[in-house]
Amino acid sequence: MFYSTILLLTIPAFAYSQSIDNINGCTCLPGCSRAQCEQSSVTSLPPIYSQTKHLDLSFNRFTNPILERQNFTNYVNLEHLVLKGCGITSINYHTFIDMTKLTTLDLSSNNIAIISTGALVGLRLNYLYLEENHYIKLTTSSFVGMSTEILNLAQCKIEHLTADIFQPLLSNNKLRRLMLQGNKVARFDRSMLDVFSKVEAIRIYGNPLICDCQSKWLKEFYDLNSQTTIIRDAMEGTKEEPRCDGPDHVTGQYFDSLSAADFSCDMPTLQADLSFSLDKGTLACISRGTPLPKVSWYRPNGVVVEKDPIGNQDSIRNEIELLADEPGTLGQYRCVASNDGGNISLSVNVDWPFQASSAGGSENGVGCNSQATSKDVILSNPTSEADAETHYLKIKYFTLVDMVGAILGTFVSTLIITVVTLHFCVYRRKKATQYSTPVMSEYSSSSNGSDKNGPYPVSLHSLQASQMQAQRPLPNAPNKPYHKIYDENHYMATNIEERDEFLRFSAQQAGNGRITPGSSACDTCTACRTIPHSHIS
Repeated sequence: MFYSTILLLTIPAFAYSQSIDNINGCTCLPGCSRAQCEQSSVTSLPPIYSQTKHLDLSFNRFTNPILERQNFTNYVNLEHLVLKGCGITSINYHTFIDMTKLTTLDLSSNNIAIISTGALVGLRLNYLYLEENHYIKLTTSSFVGMSTEILNLAQCKIEHLTADIFQPLLSNNKLRRLMLQGNKVARFDRSMLDVFSKVEAIRIYGNPLICDCQSKWLKEFYDLNSQTTIIRDAMEGTKEEPRCDGPDHVTGQYFDSLSAADFSCDMPTLQADLSFSLDKGTLACISRGTPLPKVSWYRPNGVVVEKDPIGNQDSIRNEIELLADEPGTLGQYRCVASNDGGNISLSVNVDWPFQASSAGGSENGVGCNSQATSKDVILSNPTSEADAETHYLKIKYFTLVDMVGAILGTFVSTLIITVVTLHFCVYRRKKATQYSTPVMSEYSSSSNGSDKNGPYPVSLHSLQASQMQAQRPLPNAPNKPYHKIYDENHYMATNIEERDEFLRFSAQQAGNGRITPGSSACDTCTACRTIPHSHIS
């Protein structure tokens, strides 16, 4: 009887010893206070000795990826549990509530999608490792009922964090270090300032931070705490500090090389995209800005269609569909984009004729006029400095017939201008030639006698000349001397016949030394014939 009792008491210990020691690749140190079972083909949580304090089951793929409370009923004395890379997908309610002595829990490199309410209740940890659980979802109740001094959420591809997620860990003043490096957070919510201010150290490097006015508070916090709170991994030989991933003017720059003034916002821009058919159409409003704006369509009937930015998009597009038979389709549509940099609006007037004979429509039956002014803006940001004015014009696409007609019209216009110009030049040339031809005046009789062949003809212009000069005979007429008469505007040459002995003038001239009607001009004519270079006065 005594021996049988001893045998019954030793069976459980023997069973645990066999279960741990017989696992291929699992090492149980003397006394089995520490069991190392990494990559040992374990498919479930094995039973352990009651004196085991440290259990490492890293990189063993469990058949059941869901952790439940019943899996840990024999782990009440465990202090360190490592379940890294075991393919765990979820944690049920109150899974660790019996593990009151646990101080370190490593659930990193798993596939945990969400930590549901109450999953970690009862834990009083020094270290909680959740890094590399890609796309893990954290809620305001994920850390309710537990505490930890160090929380590692690195490399989880988290895109958004708010302070209320960590509030349960701050309420007991236990959280000292928060590791958030290597995630996808573009902008930390301003509420996180309360979290960062209460912890001793944070890591936020490796996030694609957008360094605009929404992140200015983070820069200011960094400047005040960079030597105490922001952790630098100097031992790794790399500069692990926050770095900007946008906007363009600060992309790639570290926080320590920027000032708070560099963290500014840009007013959004708007672009309209319109497409219409006979019975329906689409209005699209595309906006860009830093930060990415919120875009809203205001219909004529007052209905508002809003669209918030998602993720790290470069632009946001908000579309509304128009139906010809829908009441309230016609009228003014207004698109409004707003961010911390300001507000901008764009108005589109839709006039959709239901009859083909209706005037004012375009080819597709829609006449659109768009205009954006500051009056159209609904200001949601009182700190906005300015509102932009944008004009959008509907683009007309020209057909082949339009283009050919434009080319022919240009050619004909050019031809007409050329003909008119040439005609004007020819007219001017003829006019100049007319003035260069001797103008014959009427002859007047002289009371002093005349030649039998009549008086010598003289132009009226010659009587107004201020200077006359006789030239040598031209080479082609050596025996016929001539003289040229000049005035300010015209030139004419008159041949002087040898038989002419005197000149008679038909016009009367008064002046110093000029020949007057009736006076003898024989001496003057003789001088003209015999002294070619003399001056006639």
